[in-house]
Amino acid sequence: TLTTAANGAYLHFKDNNFYSRTFTLVPDLLGDNVFISRSNGGRFLDHDNFAIVSTDGYTTACWNSIYRVIGNANLAIAEGEKLEPTAPIQQVIGELYAVRALAYFDLVRFWAQPYNFTSDASHMGVPIVTEPQTGIISPARATVKEVYDRITEDLKKSLTLMNVTKKNGYMVPAAAQTLLAKAYLYMGNWELAEQYATEAINGPFTLLPRASYVASWATDYSSESLFEVVNLPTDNAGTNSLGYIYEQSRYGEGLATQDLYEQYTGTDVRRSLIIVGVRNATFENPAYFVKKYPRGASTNDHHIKVLRLSDAHLRR
Repeated sequence: TLTTAANGAYLHFKDNNFYSRTFTLVPDLLGDNVFISRSNGGRFLDHDNFAIVSTDGYTTACWNSIYRVIGNANLAIAEGEKLEPTAPIQQVIGELYAVRALAYFDLVRFWAQPYNFTSDASHMGVPIVTEPQTGIISPARATVKEVYDRITEDLKKSLTLMNVTKKNGYMVPAAAQTLLAKAYLYMGNWELAEQYATEAINGPFTLLPRASYVASWATDYSSESLFEVVNLPTDNAGTNSLGYIYEQSRYGEGLATQDLYEQYTGTDVRRSLIIVGVRNATFENPAYFVKKYPRGASTNDHHIKVLRLSDAHLRR
């Protein structure tokens, strides 16, 4: 029953307005790595144009999905900690602390200014809720420092509990270490960012060889995938999936910017994930097609790679 409850926390990572589309797409739009084609169906135009309003449906649904992850994690942690602390139970509870930390990390990056926006990170973050709730609540927003303290505390707690080094589709120590390194990097704590990145690098995962890199985006659980959100064939979001936004045989409205493509040299393997073609002879010729979610052309059940060993090396 604890495992089932934990699966309920993982479940909402795959919501189409969380990792399976909105949360993954919007930062690329706002960061000008991606734009919406002029031949479009009206999806995400406000984000592309920096004209987002407080009632935006994509944004509201993303907020709700993330807090569902947190709410379900809170429930499972509270009940799981009443059980005899066997190794399997400790592993699952450790995963739940890491899951909650990831959710708060995503929330605070999406809905608050960066950590160093104020000298002491005392600016507004997001509400922190760590206890199970039985009714409607309206908690105040914590400071960004308080949210990051919650994130790092949860991740350190998870590392004292998790005891399984590889577990496809679930949190493991190397994933928590990489996320800790990322949090400390955002906080400007270079020493701890390096420390936890090194711990992840020294774990059981290995970098992909160059020849396997491009194909890995169409497959699940590569040798360097620390944590990925699982989308089974029965889970796929169909027309609301991330792959549907990018694949030209579907909507195909999400296009990479030319300047992003040109930042990669001709020998950079990452450039192979962007294909040059023509979407619309009038508007986008050439067009730069993103090929990181190719199963959007068929089954829409691509896993979303959230934490990779590459990330740990980059941070270090």
